[in-house]
Formats: sequence, C-alpha cells, structure tokens
Amino acid sequence: MNSTLNASTIATPNKRLGFARKPGATIIEIGIVLLIIATIVTLALAGASRVLGQSEVTEEASNLAMLSSAIRSTRTGAGYSSDIMADLEAVNGIPANMDYVDATNTLSNRWTGAVTFTQLSSGAHFGITYASIPEDECVQLLMTFKQGILRSVGSGATPSAWTNISDITASGAETICSGGTVTWSSQPA
Repeated sequence: MNSTLNASTIATPNKRLGFARKPGATIIEIGIVLLIIATIVTLALAGASRVLGQSEVTEEASNLAMLSSAIRSTRTGAGYSSDIMADLEAVNGIPANMDYVDATNTLSNRWTGAVTFTQLSSGAHFGITYASIPEDECVQLLMTFKQGILRSVGSGATPSAWTNISDITASGAETICSGGTVTWSSQPA
C-alpha cells in the first residue's frame, strides 16, 4: 500500500517542547496581533485628536484676525462706536464660520462661548472678549496669535491687568486662560 503524504497531514515537530505543533495561529498569537493593532489605532486617534484641536485653534486665530481687521475698518475720526457688533454687520465683517444669531445679536466661538466687543478708552481702542475657551486651546491660541491690530490681552471680560501680546510666555498664557474668558485689546498694555 502506497500512501501519499502531504504537508497538511504532517505535524511539524517542536524539538524544544517535545511534541508536534499543528500549523496555524494559536489564540495567544492572535491576541498579540490584536493588541498591536489596538495600540496602533489608539495612537492614530490620539494624533488625530491633537491635529483637530490645533485646527480649531488656528481657525479661531484667523477669526480673531478677521474680526479685528473688520473692526479697524469701521473706525471714524471720533474712534470706535459703542455698538461694534452693528458696525461689523454693516461691513460684513463677521467670519462665515462663526455662529451668529441676528435675532439675539450674539456671536459664538468654536467652543460655543460668547464673543463680545467693547469700546475702550472713550472709543480710541476696542476689545474682543472670548468666553468658554478650554484651557489647553486657550493657551495655544494665545501663543499662536502674536501680532496684528490687537496688541494686549487680559484674563476675564474686564481684565484688571493687561499683557502685551508679544510678551506672552506659556506660563503667562496659562495664568490668563485659567478662567476660560480672555479679552484682546487694540490698546498696548
């Protein structure tokens, strides 16, 4: 009787353990592969989250620049008006990606916090206040937004102390951002 042997019927001997091993993956090997895949997916999602957060900060920095430029264009010989929002509407100065409700005259940032405007120094300067900024994004925003029409920044809606934008350090930004509300001003500190 002549029988044919093929690779699938022969078990590979494992000399170290002393028994034959059948071809295929064990549960432990499959588990290790799944663990590696889960680790790679987790790292990729963490990286994507960081990139998306930076994207929001970059977008808000751009919004701040557009708002300040639009407000600057409304200045008259007497300075800035006390109704800066109406002036922004008149010159179409509200960025399209910001949430604006005409009926309530409210503007919101990416983090759904109110964006308000104030006349400073009897109309000679103006302020832009952002509320409800998450602290990490706030610090990034302060460190990103370093030049332009806005010259100083302070903590809260009516800051008791101002810091020149060009002088902000990471620790200074953390202090300013601790309350979640920040005001930028066209007036130097």
